[in-house]
Amino acid sequence: MGKWIALIVAVLLAAGVVALVVYQVFFAPPPATHQGRTAEQWAADLTAPGAATRRRACEALAAIGPDAGDAVAGLLDLLETERHRGVRDAGLKALGRIGRPAVPAMKRWLKSPQAGVRAEACDVLAAMGDDARSAVGTLMWVLRLDKDARIRAAAATALGKIGRHAVDDLEDGLDADEGENTREYCAWALGQMGETAAPAAESLLESLTDESDRVRYRAAWALTQMKQAGLTAESVPRLSAALSDESPAVRKAAAAALGHYGPRAAGAIPALIERFADEKEGIRAAAADTINRIGPAAIPALLEAVKRDHEQVPTVAAGCLLAMGPEAAIPPVEKMLRQAAPEHRPLAAVILRRFGREAIPAFIRLLDDPTPEVGRLAADALEWYSTGAVPQLIAALNDPDRQRREAAGKIIERIGLMALPQLEEAAGDPELREAVEPLIKTIKAAAAGRSAASAPAPS
Repeated sequence: MGKWIALIVAVLLAAGVVALVVYQVFFAPPPATHQGRTAEQWAADLTAPGAATRRRACEALAAIGPDAGDAVAGLLDLLETERHRGVRDAGLKALGRIGRPAVPAMKRWLKSPQAGVRAEACDVLAAMGDDARSAVGTLMWVLRLDKDARIRAAAATALGKIGRHAVDDLEDGLDADEGENTREYCAWALGQMGETAAPAAESLLESLTDESDRVRYRAAWALTQMKQAGLTAESVPRLSAALSDESPAVRKAAAAALGHYGPRAAGAIPALIERFADEKEGIRAAAADTINRIGPAAIPALLEAVKRDHEQVPTVAAGCLLAMGPEAAIPPVEKMLRQAAPEHRPLAAVILRRFGREAIPAFIRLLDDPTPEVGRLAADALEWYSTGAVPQLIAALNDPDRQRREAAGKIIERIGLMALPQLEEAAGDPELREAVEPLIKTIKAAAAGRSAASAPAPS
C-alpha cells in the first residue's frame, strides 16, 4: 500500500514539474529588460571596476523597477562600499524604484548607527511611496527617537509620501503626551499628504491650541493642504479662534485654511475682518483673500469695516468690496452712500467710482437724492467720468424725475464741448431732440463767449 502512495506522490510531483516547465516555456512572460538586457545581466555590472558602468547598471535597474527585485542584494552590496556620489545616488534611486522587495533592507538601514545611512533609507522609502507601507512603524520610531533633526524630518517626509497607510500612526503622534518635535513632525507629515490626511482633521484642529507655536503652525498649515477635504463641523470655529493666535505664522495659515472653504467659512467673517488691522501685511492680504472667496455674504460686514477709524481697515475692506464685482457690490455701496453718516459718504462715492463705468447708472439714480450732499457727490462722479457718462446722462434727460433731468443737463453743460459730438448725434432722435438742442446751443454759446473773452483787444 505504501508503495502505491509513494508512486502516486511521485507521479503528481513529476506532473507538477512538467506543468511548471510548460508554463515557463509557453506561457510565462519574458523577464523584464532594459535596452535588451535583463535585470540579472545588469546586476552583474554592479561589480564592474568602472564607475560609469556601475552607474549605468543602477539606472537600468531603476528603469526596470519592481521586476528587478532579485537585484536588491547586489545593490545593497554595492552601496555598502560605494563612495562615488553619482553611482551611490543612482543605486538609491534604483532601490526606490524597485519598491517593496527593498523595504526590509531599508528598515534595517533605519537603525544604522550612521546618520547618512539612516537618511538614505528615509529617502528611498519616500521614493517608494505606498509600497513602503510596511515600514511605517519603523519610520515612526525614527521620527520619535532619532537624535538628528534632519533624520526626523526625513522620516516625516517618507511617512507623508507613504500616504493613507501612515495616517493613523501620525494622528496618534499628535497626542499631547508625545514630545514637541514628534507632534510637529507628525503634523508636517500629515500636511504633505494633502487631502489624503483628511481623516486626521479633527486631531489637527485640536492641535491648534497646542502649547507649542511650532505645532500650532504645522497643524494650521496641514489643514490648509487638505483644502475642502479637511472641513468638519469644528473647522470654522477652531480656525476663527486661531486667527487671533500670538504667532503670525499661525494667524496667516489659519486664514489660508479658511479660504479653501469658500462660502462655508462665512462664520469666520468677523474674525477675518479683525485681521485687516493686523500689523503683518501678509496676514492682512491672506484675510482679504479669504473674505473674497467667501463672497457676497461678507458685504454687510465690509460696509461697516470701511467706516472704521483705522489706518488700514477701511482700505483693505474697500479692496474686498471691489473684488466682489459690480453686480454684487454696487447696490449695497449705493445704499451706503444714501444712508451713511455725512463723514462716510465721500468714501462710499470713491468706492462706487472705482467700479468704473459699471457704476454710472447708480450715480444717475443718486442725482435725485433728497440729501444735497449725495446729489453733489453723484454729480461730481459723473463729471469725472466725462464723455464716458454722456450717453447715459443724455438718456436721463427724459427721466420722469425732474430733479434727475435737471441734474443730468447741468452735468452735461459742465462736461462742455467734449459732450457735443454725442449731443449732436442724439439730436437726430425725435424723442431726444427737444431735450438736447437747448444744451447744444448753451454749450456752443459758452464756448463762443470764452473764445471772445480770450481774443486780443483791437489796437
